[in-house]
Amino acid sequence: MQGQTCVSALTYQQRGSMKRSAVFLLMALLWSSPRAWAKERVVWLDEDGDGRKESKVFYQNELKARAEVDTNGDGQPDRFVKYKKGKRTSAEEDKDYDGKIETWSSYTETGTLEGTARDTNGDGKPDQFKKLVKGRELVLKEYDRNFDGKVDKRVLAQWDVIRTQPGTPGIPGYRNIQREEDNDFDGKIDAYREKGVKDSTAKIGEKMDPKVSWKVKRP
Repeated sequence: MQGQTCVSALTYQQRGSMKRSAVFLLMALLWSSPRAWAKERVVWLDEDGDGRKESKVFYQNELKARAEVDTNGDGQPDRFVKYKKGKRTSAEEDKDYDGKIETWSSYTETGTLEGTARDTNGDGKPDQFKKLVKGRELVLKEYDRNFDGKVDKRVLAQWDVIRTQPGTPGIPGYRNIQREEDNDFDGKIDAYREKGVKDSTAKIGEKMDPKVSWKVKRP
């Protein structure tokens, strides 16, 4: 009986050791397999074609998940991009390279630009907004000029060929077709113009909508 007990105990220990070995072997196989490795990897890319690999792109399941881009070549990333199912959803950028983010961009589900926001006074909050209403053909611009968190200027602009004089070649650019302003910041419209409307004074004195027409997606 004693010998049988020792054999049984030894067999139990061996089984435990074999189970642990099997687990470690399985983990090693999963770690070394190409499929598991492909779940998350990092690739340096030259996305602007200048011969310098400035983009550090993080992949998950072979789809872009996020990217860090060094646009000025100083060794520090200054643009950060987020992706969903391989499509770009949002981005933030330090355009003046001072270590602070001042520009945000949002993208549609198909990865096309939806709008941008900018921080012009360095307080970390956007105060200028641009939404692409109809692609790049029709753009809504909104401004918070006194930095109180409320819109006090709103401009709707259309891409057009602008001619300063009849018969002269036109210059492509944006033409304002509607504009409203609250210049004394009392919450009411005190300047209004609309293309094709002779009497543009009808809205003066009305309450101005202080909210931004859209919200930028932050990474």
